[in-house]
Amino acid sequence: MNIHICLVSAQLLPNYISARMDQPDKVYLISTDKMRHTLTPRLQAMLNAAGIDTTLPAQNIPDAGLSAIQGYAQALLTTIQQDYPTAQLTFNTTGGNKLMSIGMLEVFRTHAGLIYTDTDHGVIEHLNNGEREPIRFHLNVPEYLSAYGALYQSATSDNAQWRSRAYEHQNSTQQLADVAQDHRSANLITSLNALAIQALSKDGLAVERPTQRFHWQPTGYWNKCLKDWSMAGLFDWQGEQDIAFTDLGNTRYMAGMWLEEFAWLAAQQAGANDARCGVEIRWESSTNTLNELDVLVTHNNKMLVIECKTLRMQNNPNLKPSDILYKIDSIGDSIKGLFGRAVLLSALEPTAGMRERAKTQYIDILRPSELASYLNRWMKN
Repeated sequence: MNIHICLVSAQLLPNYISARMDQPDKVYLISTDKMRHTLTPRLQAMLNAAGIDTTLPAQNIPDAGLSAIQGYAQALLTTIQQDYPTAQLTFNTTGGNKLMSIGMLEVFRTHAGLIYTDTDHGVIEHLNNGEREPIRFHLNVPEYLSAYGALYQSATSDNAQWRSRAYEHQNSTQQLADVAQDHRSANLITSLNALAIQALSKDGLAVERPTQRFHWQPTGYWNKCLKDWSMAGLFDWQGEQDIAFTDLGNTRYMAGMWLEEFAWLAAQQAGANDARCGVEIRWESSTNTLNELDVLVTHNNKMLVIECKTLRMQNNPNLKPSDILYKIDSIGDSIKGLFGRAVLLSALEPTAGMRERAKTQYIDILRPSELASYLNRWMKN
């Protein structure tokens, strides 16, 4: 019998990660009065979903007074030893406040293995013998979200057909990213994006107006790009001003989904532990609220939130830079945790004012050509 004893605190992942690595038969969740009714049920649900049994002692641990904490710890140890006399015990010292951890440590020191989960450095410290064990368990996106009260509903990339099409689009996606950063043709991306959006219904679930028209006859480099994408089957273009969007998936792709696919593919190519595109979440505190997130990436138990924008953000009444940054800041802060980051991936050059505002909110703004190197740095650091 292998039993973990954990102090529940605001950061759930250190307890969860160590339990997932060791896969104990049971985890005792030691909670204060406050934690028992807030974060303890969340951690309990996460562990139970992973097939790990949990126990909540009838009494909650005091959050102050060393002698009271030690008395609680001694009573807990006695109960566990009576119920499971041959069990191997592990006390995770990571959670709780310092006094709680010290009080529990003094009682369990000679009766249990003592660990500290150092997620910052990616190791579990074994305090009995000084061994540093690399963290081998890696959270996926739904697990990471659960730790912060976000309930994963679905992702577009969960669909095998979508993933297959994303790989089929890969060359076109890269070309679109290159064109967006070419001063000769950035306006082509804006025009195609707008025409594809006009072809779609308001809810984006149907192609209602397939035939659209450029304001001028595309020539030169534009002509070459449009021919390439037409040959790839993304739309029908015969070299005239008219363009026809017939396939719903490809029309949504041209309306901006290509940049989300670009980010998802970049995360796949970088070797991230998990990446999801088009993620829908609800909140534990408000299940009626549905949020959509473009791309979420987890690696080494940290999260990267990527918001993608293909439209020009200046002089666009429906796309205020402040609103975009607010969304990234508010949702990102809620789910990315201590070691996560949030970025805005912009197909077109953002304004200097938007870059300055993003700095004050600790949001990185990237162009497509910068994403691969950014991902590599983020994954290593």
